[in-house]
Amino acid sequence: MLVLRTSAPLDAVARLARERVGAVDPELRVTRVAPFAKLLQGPLARPRFNAFLIGVFGLAALFLAAIGVYAVMGAYVRQRYPERGVRVVLGALPSDVRLIVLGEGLRLAAAGAAIGLAGALAAGRVLRGLPFEVPPLDPVSLLGAPLLLIGASALASYLPARQAARLDPLVVLRSH
Repeated sequence: MLVLRTSAPLDAVARLARERVGAVDPELRVTRVAPFAKLLQGPLARPRFNAFLIGVFGLAALFLAAIGVYAVMGAYVRQRYPERGVRVVLGALPSDVRLIVLGEGLRLAAAGAAIGLAGALAAGRVLRGLPFEVPPLDPVSLLGAPLLLIGASALASYLPARQAARLDPLVVLRSH
């Protein structure tokens, strides 16, 4: 097997390699010439597929987490309708109500991210040998994952916040 690194066209390299190998030993034949990237496709197919599956499962987990945050925040906002109605009657603007609900959702998400980050830091020493060419305390991963979850939580909290801001305080106060 002969590996060459060149920027020349593959046909020209193949012709030159056949000539030079034939000059060294006429009994040797160059039977196959292929780009190096094509040679790597076979051995890397399974790790790429595994990485793809992990990515798909990670996105599914993020989606399910966002649905869970949405459901929790929706129930939390519905339980506190009377409080929101009183705030609006006392002069709170819809934007104030929306910011309060978003702030509560983001505080919960930040607390969860902090707990998860502490767990990741603690588990980093145990998992030191598992990730390939990625340090267990990779700053991009340690900051990216919590920021992604907080962003998803902000989006999931926005709909209940918008719904709380649209409440008619008289209807809410009369019903409770």
